[in-house]
Amino acid sequence: MVKAFWAKIFPLLTHPAIWQAVFISYWSRWNASWVIASWVFLVGLSGGLYYLSLYAPDRLDILILFGNRRQFLIFWQMLMLLGLRAATAEPILTYWLNFFLWHTVLAWILHWRWAFSLHSQGWAGLASFFLWYGKTYPLMTVLCTVLWGLVAYQRRLSGAHTEGEVLFGSVVGGAGTVSYILL
Repeated sequence: MVKAFWAKIFPLLTHPAIWQAVFISYWSRWNASWVIASWVFLVGLSGGLYYLSLYAPDRLDILILFGNRRQFLIFWQMLMLLGLRAATAEPILTYWLNFFLWHTVLAWILHWRWAFSLHSQGWAGLASFFLWYGKTYPLMTVLCTVLWGLVAYQRRLSGAHTEGEVLFGSVVGGAGTVSYILL
């Protein structure tokens, strides 16, 4: 049971798309439209495309265009975030959607050359954000930093990524957040 949780459920629960939907839901003050849109587009459709690309790659001719499944899925996530970003003018939602877009664009560009852990990138990005603003959000600082460490450990231990890929993903996440804040 614990082994199954660690190998299958933990990576799913800590997937960046799920946490993007959680943050959008929270910062929209649990507005029903935003909750539904973020979960349907970021988690539902992206998850469906992930399983389709995994189990029926011959049905997705577009994978040939991108060269690999991860490039296609990151691109899809970028499109969904752009669509959500176009649907709001509320400053706090705009800020977070831009933050997620920034990280997704960085991942998409860098994945053309290097493979790395998107889980590590996402959690390093969130941890770096809350470390930067730690006095304002002390609980989130601790939570995101601990989850970053656990996710990085799990990705390496499960064999999903090499130590270098986990480290590179963490560096991309941290540097991406710092550059976003400074811009």
